[in-house]
Amino acid sequence: MSYRAFVVIGVAAVAVIVGMPVPAAAASQVLVRLEDMDAGDVEMGGFVLDTGGEVSIEAVGFRARGRGDDLRFSSAWILNSETRKVAWHLKQADSEKLSKHLIEYTAETKLPKGRYEVYYSTYPSFWSHSDIDIEGVGDFISNILENAFDKGVDYDEYRAVAEDFYIEIRGEGQPLGSQQVRDFQKTLGKNAVVSIAALGNDHYETVGLQLEKPMDLQIYAIGEIREGGSYDYCWITDVDSYRKVWRFEFRNSVHAGGAKKNRMFKGAVKLRAGSYALYCVTDDSHAFGKWNAAPPHDPYFWGVTVQTADPKMARYVQVVPYEHLGEGNAIVELTRLGDDETASQGFTLDTRMQLRVFALGEGGDDEMYDYSWIADAHTRGRVWEMRPAMTEHAGGASKNRVFDGVITLDAGDYIVYAITDGSHSYEHWNASAPHDPERWGITVLVGESDRAGVGTYSEDNDPSILAKITAVGNGKHKMADFDIESNSTVRIYAIGEGGRGEMHDYAWIENRETGRTVWEMTYRMTDHAGGAQKNRMFNDTIALEAGQYAVHYRTDDSHSFSRWNASPPHDPAAWGVTVKLVKD
Repeated sequence: MSYRAFVVIGVAAVAVIVGMPVPAAAASQVLVRLEDMDAGDVEMGGFVLDTGGEVSIEAVGFRARGRGDDLRFSSAWILNSETRKVAWHLKQADSEKLSKHLIEYTAETKLPKGRYEVYYSTYPSFWSHSDIDIEGVGDFISNILENAFDKGVDYDEYRAVAEDFYIEIRGEGQPLGSQQVRDFQKTLGKNAVVSIAALGNDHYETVGLQLEKPMDLQIYAIGEIREGGSYDYCWITDVDSYRKVWRFEFRNSVHAGGAKKNRMFKGAVKLRAGSYALYCVTDDSHAFGKWNAAPPHDPYFWGVTVQTADPKMARYVQVVPYEHLGEGNAIVELTRLGDDETASQGFTLDTRMQLRVFALGEGGDDEMYDYSWIADAHTRGRVWEMRPAMTEHAGGASKNRVFDGVITLDAGDYIVYAITDGSHSYEHWNASAPHDPERWGITVLVGESDRAGVGTYSEDNDPSILAKITAVGNGKHKMADFDIESNSTVRIYAIGEGGRGEMHDYAWIENRETGRTVWEMTYRMTDHAGGAQKNRMFNDTIALEAGQYAVHYRTDDSHSFSRWNASPPHDPAAWGVTVKLVKD
């Protein structure tokens, strides 16, 4: 793994530029001229001022129907290379009509001594539709025509005049080409702990950080975030507890310039001594070099850069490789699930314990389609389930969702379930795959010190299960015998089909000695089992006297396990009935 590191803000930045070679001083001259633009373009140059002074700025951009609209179609700004702050923006300039589709900007501004970067963007800043994936300039043009130019602006005219756009800056200093600017950005990285920046689409990277002492980390992050979700973002996790100690999100970020979805975090995060993991991800659109809307003011910083707030503390931080799902710590792995799969695996905890759950699936705002859950093996009650509200974007298509967090379970027996629908799964993607496609499903992990308290659980070896008839298909009538030696309480877990007050796929129990039915699954005693409303569930206990019994399960000619004609229940593999002895 190679790290492109560069310092953002901080006292160390001043020290870095000392001795940096620059051209010889000159009188007032052209410091930067960016020209030959095209639609969907970002040009960069730079200059150095040995002493503070005034620079003059002249630029030409697109003329729309008003000053506000003008700046939304073409924009330019000057960035301070050391502080990474905008020193001047085109909106501060005076403007005058140049032609039907061109407007001229002029300005003079005083800048302190230092090194500066100049950017010109021809991405319309208001266009940022989140539901359109764009690959390359061709898609940009076709979508911009349909979406951005809906105010009477002709795109062909915009493209034709874009070649006349330019910005020219004059002053007493030394010009810098784009490569010199980029080299300086890379040089600044020598004082950063780690930087993962200038990131393109579909990037996923993790870095380990070992802190020998408590300290403040200075974090500078730019990415794509909306109030409704994060798409290009980063976070830091405590390796020992699996808990997120910092996350780049909408509520702790500010607008980063350009499209509204460009967000920036700049601040200090206080951490204790320990081991941490830094994660950085981007989705399949709108990243460095592949913008589908106006870029941020500091496009080369798209990603995250970390340094110590106190430069003296840098020696107490070590960057190490990190694997986010460590080998040997998984107690359940139901992964690489394809279409229409149902998988389950049990485990036992000897004591109350914290578990890390990493679950990947497919979902929307209100419903999950490929998802997982953990149930109490005896009551079938869900102790954890993957819901849309608790998930985050998992990279790739927006419907790829991930839960990565810590849950606490009491001592007991548990079963982990995972289910997929008929599309978009491992090796059968109908949209962009997530960052970690091999993990499609669920992985449950424990800390290395806790493995001794974890065992295996299998219903097939559970002596409390008296009878089990599950995964029943169409047109079946199955029966299983069981005996009870003394008066007992049993739990019946049955899922079937019912509607209009009647059951069509259902279970019943009869006394084999008398032939009498002692329990029957009726519609009124059932609850909704998830999926189609006709999926019904009974999950409760009844008392049975000592004796010999038979449990029956009957299905009609439609809608049963693996033959669904409507949405399946949440626990499709349990279509049938399970009778279990309740322990005292």
